[in-house]
Amino acid sequence: MPGLRRREKDLVVRVHLLDGDKASIIVHLEHEAQNHQNMPERMFMYFRRLLELHDTDQIYPICVFSARAKSPRPTEYKIQCHDLTTVTFCYRTVELAHLDWRAFLKKPNPVASALMARMAIRPEDRPQVKAECLRMLANLRVDYDKAAIIGHFVESYLKLTAEEVRTFERIVELLPQEEKETVMTYTTSWHREGRKEGRLEGRKEGHHEASREIALRLRASGVDLQTIASCTDLTISEVESLTEKSPARIRQSADQMPQEGS
Repeated sequence: MPGLRRREKDLVVRVHLLDGDKASIIVHLEHEAQNHQNMPERMFMYFRRLLELHDTDQIYPICVFSARAKSPRPTEYKIQCHDLTTVTFCYRTVELAHLDWRAFLKKPNPVASALMARMAIRPEDRPQVKAECLRMLANLRVDYDKAAIIGHFVESYLKLTAEEVRTFERIVELLPQEEKETVMTYTTSWHREGRKEGRLEGRKEGHHEASREIALRLRASGVDLQTIASCTDLTISEVESLTEKSPARIRQSADQMPQEGS
């Protein structure tokens, strides 16, 4: 639509009802990790697009919030024209922060193991929740790639302190042998991948910093932007921005360069 930024819906599925007449509905599930004020309008826009795409009004919209809210969130969107309400659109909301993680321990669903990390958790339960999330993955026998996605989600939203990690490790030690081995395999592999990614990012940043230093020195000696960009991994605009922000560095580099005839 003109003037609208393209957005992707998080999850859209067709669900068959259990009333025997083969009826089905479209379920739209949206996850929101921030407290954006325009969520009602966004949900309505998604609904309208689904209405056009599937040519059915049997659409059930749900918004799952993983961020805490200071006040109750709206569950409807209205359009008013003068003294007439032309549209009233309603949707369901789920507040993860209001749910008890224990209620999902026996849910055979890998999504539950991920969302538990964003539910209501007492500080002293944090290591236990992380252990239970990974234990669920082990019991569901989720393939490694899917388990890694869920594991990284849990790692991101349930970062443990050093003391909590020790408690987590003690809990894992008490798990049945097969579960313990799977959980330890998960955590060891993910930590190894995390360290590898961290080292790679560090090398990239170090290389980029060296390119910036070279660019400043070349600019100080009067080399044009195009040539500098071709000699480094920087774009012309990056070189231009860098030299505009660092005139003092350029003067310093120029002063340190050997003068002709010296």
